[in-house]
Amino acid sequence: MRLNLDVLTAWLPEQWHTKRLGTNVRGLAFMRPLLYEPGISVVAGNLYLTHTEALPESPPDVPCCFFCVGRRLPSAWLSAELSIVQFLDGISLPTVYNRTQEIFDYFDDWDSSLRDELEKDTDFDIRQILMLGASFLHRPINVVDSNLQQLFHADYDSQSGASIREQIGPMPMAHSEQIKEVCTLERTIREPYQSALEMDGRSYCNNLYISNQFCGCISISEFEKPFQPWEYTVMAHFFSCFQKAYFKYLSSGCKKESISLAALRKALGGRILSDEEKQQLSLTPEESWLCFELQAQRNERAFPYDYMYAMLNVALPKTAYTVVYHERLVGLIRVSRQNPYAEAPLAPFSDIVSRMGYCAGISNAFSSLSQVRDYLRQATYVLGRETTHFIPIRFFRDCALSYMLDSCVGEQPLEGLLSRGLDALMDHDRQKGSEYIRTLDLYLQNETSISKTAEALFVHRSSLLKRLDKIYRILGNTLDTPDERLYLRLCMELLRKEKRDTG
Repeated sequence: MRLNLDVLTAWLPEQWHTKRLGTNVRGLAFMRPLLYEPGISVVAGNLYLTHTEALPESPPDVPCCFFCVGRRLPSAWLSAELSIVQFLDGISLPTVYNRTQEIFDYFDDWDSSLRDELEKDTDFDIRQILMLGASFLHRPINVVDSNLQQLFHADYDSQSGASIREQIGPMPMAHSEQIKEVCTLERTIREPYQSALEMDGRSYCNNLYISNQFCGCISISEFEKPFQPWEYTVMAHFFSCFQKAYFKYLSSGCKKESISLAALRKALGGRILSDEEKQQLSLTPEESWLCFELQAQRNERAFPYDYMYAMLNVALPKTAYTVVYHERLVGLIRVSRQNPYAEAPLAPFSDIVSRMGYCAGISNAFSSLSQVRDYLRQATYVLGRETTHFIPIRFFRDCALSYMLDSCVGEQPLEGLLSRGLDALMDHDRQKGSEYIRTLDLYLQNETSISKTAEALFVHRSSLLKRLDKIYRILGNTLDTPDERLYLRLCMELLRKEKRDTG
């Protein structure tokens, strides 16, 4: 394992009197040290140990490092492109050499343990990698997956050592605003970084990628003591090892989608479910399903889909089942058959959706999972409708008529669906400036109530009756049957729809 000056000097005995001189070349990491002898060719990037008396007057012109025992340094060495650690107070060169070798031994042993765990096949366990990290660094380590769901937490206690908790769930909702910031700004960072998210002190993090796809993040927390400069090098090395371990973990199938979510995904794809999968998503006689689709609010910094996916599945177990299907966030909600739209059962779902910056389109209730694709179309339709103000939960039942009308117009041109009598009424309104269409619309909306319609139009009852008589003559229809009235109401809805669509 390569070590830089920050690590090496931090692990020297505290009582040793040393000085760091020269230009302190940054970014250099060294293999085990070599003993310098006058006249040898100095190689860039190496660490050399020697007496100050053995140094030539002119320093080498390559970036490297010297550990020097003695008090006199040639003056030209102080401005050279290299780093120097000078050992004072009579410390011998063999002592410095032996101690330096011990430091390398200590880190090499740890590195070898990490590599041994990585090379395991059938008995590979990513938790052992985390245990080695927490035990060596004496700091907590947290791992989240691509859904920002906490997979593992390695803790360290000086008395009991390292311990592991797993499958913890999403990060706390209490930190939602901070998490939003982290999600949007930090998940694209490719190098180790110090997170802006501070819950239990600062964290040093590394995003995990496989084939350029974000698949998780590992973070090491300060906890009770601030990070020391040397730790950043060691943490970066651990991150590199853990990236390989995480890839192996995912590839080995240790992280599998639950049977219920896999069953939902199959049902959405129109595939036949096994008996076990059906059992996972079975309903009691008193239950029904609602299908939903989620959409991030416009002009809102919403949480990523993958975080919403985790939050709903963990926060509402056995109630909400959420999957990412064709790049859409969709799912099921288990509700009461008697009252599927009751506020109480839907309140937790609605709360999470609105707090995370989303809105949900929700279908009508159904009981057969084989119907889920049909009801997903309902949820999708709801989300596609324009609204004048934000509504986090939108039900298909509130716009079912519009859906039916949209479907009709899709098959036939509008003029082919409208009553010829309505055309005559609209012509009369255009030529005479009358309000026969508006009068008929309100009359139908008020279920042919004379008094309610007159009140809505601010006219006398007798005036309304005379106006309706003229409307009947132009229509060629007295609206005597329910079918006639229904047909004209649908025509009115179609006219309104056309007006909205054309602006």
